[in-house]
Amino acid sequence: MLALLLATATAAYLGRWTDCVAIGSILVLNGYLGFMQQDRSERACAALSRLNAASARVVRGGKSFLVPAADLVPGDLAVVTAGERVAADMRLFSVQNLFADESALTGESLPVGKDPALVLPEGTALADRANMLFAGTLITAGSGAAVVTATGMRTEVGRIARLLAEVAPEPTPLRQRLGELGETLALVGLIVVAGVVTAGRFHGRGVGTMLPALLALIVAIVPEGLPAIITATLAIGVRRLGRRGIVVSSLPAVETLGAITVIGTDKTGTLTRNEMTVRELFLEDEALDVDGTGYAPDGAIRRSGRPAEPGTWETLTVALRIGVLCSSSRLEHRADGTWAISGDPTEGALLTLAAKGGIRREDLGNEQRAIAEFAFSAERRMMTVVVNGSGGRPLALTKGAPDTVLAHCLHQRTAAGVRPLSPLDRERILRHGEEMAGRALRVLGLAYREDAYGSESRTVERSMVWVGLVGMLDPPRGEVPNAIAACRAAGISPVIITGDHKQTALAVAREIGALRPGDEAISGDELDQLTPEALGACVERYRVYARVTAEHKLRIIRAWKRRGHLIAMTGEGINDAPALREADIGIALGRGGSEVTREAAAMVVEDGSFTSIVTAVAEGRGIYENIRRFVRYLLLSNAAATLVLCAFALVGIPLPLVPFQLLWINLVGAALPALALGLEPHDPELMQGGPHSPRERILGGLTSPVLFVEGLAIGGSALAAFLIVWRGGAGAVTTARTQAFAVLAAALLVQAFGCRHRTRSLFSIRPLSNRWLLGAVALSGALLVAVVQLPPLGRIFQTVPLGRGEWLRVAALALVPLPVSEILKAWLRSRDGS
Repeated sequence: MLALLLATATAAYLGRWTDCVAIGSILVLNGYLGFMQQDRSERACAALSRLNAASARVVRGGKSFLVPAADLVPGDLAVVTAGERVAADMRLFSVQNLFADESALTGESLPVGKDPALVLPEGTALADRANMLFAGTLITAGSGAAVVTATGMRTEVGRIARLLAEVAPEPTPLRQRLGELGETLALVGLIVVAGVVTAGRFHGRGVGTMLPALLALIVAIVPEGLPAIITATLAIGVRRLGRRGIVVSSLPAVETLGAITVIGTDKTGTLTRNEMTVRELFLEDEALDVDGTGYAPDGAIRRSGRPAEPGTWETLTVALRIGVLCSSSRLEHRADGTWAISGDPTEGALLTLAAKGGIRREDLGNEQRAIAEFAFSAERRMMTVVVNGSGGRPLALTKGAPDTVLAHCLHQRTAAGVRPLSPLDRERILRHGEEMAGRALRVLGLAYREDAYGSESRTVERSMVWVGLVGMLDPPRGEVPNAIAACRAAGISPVIITGDHKQTALAVAREIGALRPGDEAISGDELDQLTPEALGACVERYRVYARVTAEHKLRIIRAWKRRGHLIAMTGEGINDAPALREADIGIALGRGGSEVTREAAAMVVEDGSFTSIVTAVAEGRGIYENIRRFVRYLLLSNAAATLVLCAFALVGIPLPLVPFQLLWINLVGAALPALALGLEPHDPELMQGGPHSPRERILGGLTSPVLFVEGLAIGGSALAAFLIVWRGGAGAVTTARTQAFAVLAAALLVQAFGCRHRTRSLFSIRPLSNRWLLGAVALSGALLVAVVQLPPLGRIFQTVPLGRGEWLRVAALALVPLPVSEILKAWLRSRDGS
């Protein structure tokens, strides 16, 4: 920008107003492109503030008031009911079947039952504080009364807001590399200008004679079209991802994806389907397996590998009927052919299980109408529904925590019929339930009682008959194991960072192949025992981080970054927002994710799928390779033009090229092929090796010397064209410049095909695989002919029409650099051993 500003001032001083306006327009355009880069900090914090409830009901002086949430103070007595958003952090002292959706804050996918009687130790994880309500969460069922304990920035949501404000986004790898490139070009420019001035003074040239050359040098050294082409290439990548349901709000984020080495992902909905599914039954001391996933009633209940028929096994029939009738949820078949649950996901899993066994609510007649219901609560840990049984006698059906339900049972169903429960029977049932829970299954106990007369739960829920255990989980998405394998092949480490329990997260990690030998898991409580130094030393051992808070996620991300990794972090809850901001790239998941998270993230994956994230990574790698291609091509153009202009001072010849000709090459002649190189089809092998290093410089390694040699070949051809024509007369200078301009532009068009790959020969790449490049070269060639042959354009660009023989000379000289390029590629291939 500074170089272009200097060039504009120099053109104005020399009275070259056409050059001044042209360079000044480029300056304004590039400034506008920089201004377009968005800062999402303010929007994320504004979205966080919108989570606050508008009002709250409090009791003051014995009277109930509806007050603005901002007027709440610690000590207020608040009343909450279903459908309300909690206005402050509160300690419960009375509830009636109260459940709260805290998923946005804790990551727990299911509503949490509340129990005011709990007394928890200090430091209890946020997700386990069942005696509290938190600001910004939603009451899904029941009602309760609580004392306000914190408001505003002192709430858990306020704590997240502070974390969000403290996280300062770092420059993306692309911005860092372009910044380094700008510094390198500035240094090279200063050296070249100093050398030209020194050489010019040596040849006795005055300042007035040197200024036009310096103006041309500035235009030659600065790649004026680079910002616009990078923006266009990134925008095209954003459009490609958008067609796949991936919305990118920051253009550089697309390229950053290609460099990440770690993906920190949530479990629920990303790796799993977020649809509870029954996997196992334990009836009459026998384990049964269940096929199928999700809420679609496809699959079978298998006994010893064979389908079990409920009609021929009474205990299985009873278990399925309990699942259907002891439920207030509905299994729905949508118009698009998918199945969904209206209500509690656990009940949805039981309804799906029953449907697999051929039992549906609508087929049960009068039994589906409940006579009485005793709802589940955090205190009771069980639910009972009383229906009309055989002969119109009341039948109580119960589901709930296995130990709680078992405590209400005196008998059990066995293969020999109903018989009393012995202490050994109880121990065996509880042990099997613990073994199922150890495999990350959510376990429910089922029981019933015939002749369940009574109006209170204590009379109905006694002397029950134990039926069995049901184990369910949220199954992994079918495509996730392949996506995990693709990550590993691409040198990317997937890690699970979740609010769920460690055993649940470990079970999912094993099933999807995210664990390798030696990998470990760690919980939030264990993280708290580690210093930052200790965590940094061992963070790479862990592939599962469970029961973590917003602060834990920040610590995990910072520890990985201190180890030199680039990390992408996924999330959808407000507790994920600081981590998404801290990560090198934040990825918000799902259309239903919180607005806070979407604003804090650089991209949104609408289907919430891990596979879509891997797709985006592949796109990012392809975009980075294309950026390298066209940056190398544009710098080759600048190097060739600069070397031609250096001859002006070193040899003492007239200026071979004028600024407007150089601008045309930078903004049209080379820019169109460069943009087409940004559309080069992505190489499938990009995901078969590690990511490019975030510290890799665009001009690092052998790139600079190779560019210099190729630029010397192209610049030498253009200079040869100038010297062949130039005879020292004033009239011949314009013709010589025209020849040099035409050779330089044509040679760059030829070289565009060679820049499609760093080491592969031009003749080994299918020419029709990038039709955009063919079209761009043809268009640029036609425009070159127009600039040279049409007198009105010739007056602007200081060219004269060329004859057939002169065009043949241009074509011959333009092909001279091609063998040089092929020899360099052969040398690079032999050096790389390929």
